[in-house]
Amino acid sequence: MAYISRHFIEKLVAQVDIVDIIDKAVPLKKKGHHYVACCPFHNEKTPSFTVFQNTQTYHCFGCGASGNVISFLTTHRHLDFVEAVEELAAYASLEIEYDNNVQANSAPKEDFSPLYALMTQIATYFQTQLYEPHAEMARDYLNKRGLTRKIGNKLQLGYAPMGWDNLLNAFGDSKENKALLIKLGMLSEKEAGKVYDRFRHRIMFPIHDLRGRVIAFGGRTLNENKKEAKYLNSPETVLFKKSQTLYNGHYVRTLRDAKNVIIVEGYMDVAALMQFGIENVVATLGTSTTTEHLKKLFRSYAELVFCFDGDDAGRKAAWKALENSLSVLESGRHVKFMFLPQNEDPDSFIRQYGRATFLEQVKHAMPLSQFLFEQKTQSLNLNTPEGQASLVKAVKPLLEKLPAGTYADLMWHKLNELTPHANLKKSTTLSNNIQRNKSHTTFTKPKDKLSLAEKAIRLLLLNPQLAKTVRKVEKLHILQIENIILLEEILEFIGLNPHVNTGMILAHYQGTPSENLIRYFMNQNYLLSSEEMQREFNSMMEKLYQHYDEQRYQMLLQNFSALTEVEKQELQSLYQRVRSKQP
Repeated sequence: MAYISRHFIEKLVAQVDIVDIIDKAVPLKKKGHHYVACCPFHNEKTPSFTVFQNTQTYHCFGCGASGNVISFLTTHRHLDFVEAVEELAAYASLEIEYDNNVQANSAPKEDFSPLYALMTQIATYFQTQLYEPHAEMARDYLNKRGLTRKIGNKLQLGYAPMGWDNLLNAFGDSKENKALLIKLGMLSEKEAGKVYDRFRHRIMFPIHDLRGRVIAFGGRTLNENKKEAKYLNSPETVLFKKSQTLYNGHYVRTLRDAKNVIIVEGYMDVAALMQFGIENVVATLGTSTTTEHLKKLFRSYAELVFCFDGDDAGRKAAWKALENSLSVLESGRHVKFMFLPQNEDPDSFIRQYGRATFLEQVKHAMPLSQFLFEQKTQSLNLNTPEGQASLVKAVKPLLEKLPAGTYADLMWHKLNELTPHANLKKSTTLSNNIQRNKSHTTFTKPKDKLSLAEKAIRLLLLNPQLAKTVRKVEKLHILQIENIILLEEILEFIGLNPHVNTGMILAHYQGTPSENLIRYFMNQNYLLSSEEMQREFNSMMEKLYQHYDEQRYQMLLQNFSALTEVEKQELQSLYQRVRSKQP
């Protein structure tokens, strides 16, 4: 695996303007030397979100969110680090540079851009086909289901024509393209080596990744009387993993006003709900909702509502979703379950009862805790020891999956209430989770009283140009002062990059153990003028030099008999400096 060069990341952050990037997502207003807006990370009426063009950073004085242009994209757009770098690189028209020496035997990253480009062309082809004369049956089907052309265009619906080689003829004009179509699962191979279109005479639903790129398709058959699958999905490919992808997931991530996301089971359920103006909806792709699905949704939403049919199959699917949810249910996250009447699905329900009634059902969806305990207690007599023992046996393994925290504590408390004579204690698994979480902590907030080095770092992050007055500091690391090495590294980095800004420093440390500490210092308010800041920084550095002189002097003095002539001269010079500083 090849890693993106850290030098490239620094160059990228230096080349883009954070104001331009954030302004596209959150309209900014100039206020003095800065730009302000209502914070995109929490609800507020008075703008406290500030973008500093000179440092290329942002900070919200309401919720404390801060960072540089990369961290804004990872937080606001819910991209991972690599996706954010790729998006910025495309914006800046830069080709990403990789460092193949980071890991031995690393291979260059495979370029999937031709595959994405081909999938986009195929999606356009299917959309065009939907409005050709031979697609009348497809259009009639969509009209019968009540879908307008507007919603069809929004979802990029299309049509795969009858025949075995339409797509093959349109895009498989070369051996290379044919190979790509097979790799993408758009063509199937026979044993004799012949290939044919996988999707034929079907309504086509493009499936997108979180960046909005087409990576696969789902097809709804129009051959009602033939024995073939009603819905057919693309097979898994290098672009498409069912366990990581949700239909319409790319769209719900962009919604700013939705308070939750509704999870349904089919393409047409999504289409019908969106037709009625309910856009915060996704569907699984022929598989149960996985923990990967849930993690991605929880990046954007604190509440997930599963919507299932009210029959036995729906309740079984709901229980599977519950089991997969437990391991990601940290405090502040909510999972609810909404069960529709017998023989109803979201598509049929909203058409019969309307949008308002459907949203009322969502509003009163059952919390996971209620569903769990109702399911496990409905056939038990909790007034008997046997009933309580059975409940503990059934529920205890489920609660052990919960991450340590307030929610887990409350769930255990609920089980204790229902089984008061069981003398139930939290399992060692739960306490082990707590210890494991503690052991993985990579950032500890500095003490209230910062060290000299930490105070200097804080000032440097506000104004990296303070470092211009610093003389060589490569020996300061011998000092027993908190984060002195980090200060030395930052001074060296600024020395090598004279025009560096705060955003570039954060980019330099992005993904390193020091990143959170850098962020913490960035958030510290320090209301000083440039001149006052320079005087204070110089004073701190002088004190550090003095500490170095004193420590080096004592070290040499203790080893006087073994000193070289050069070291004796250094000792004499240190003696004069230390003595001159004494009162």
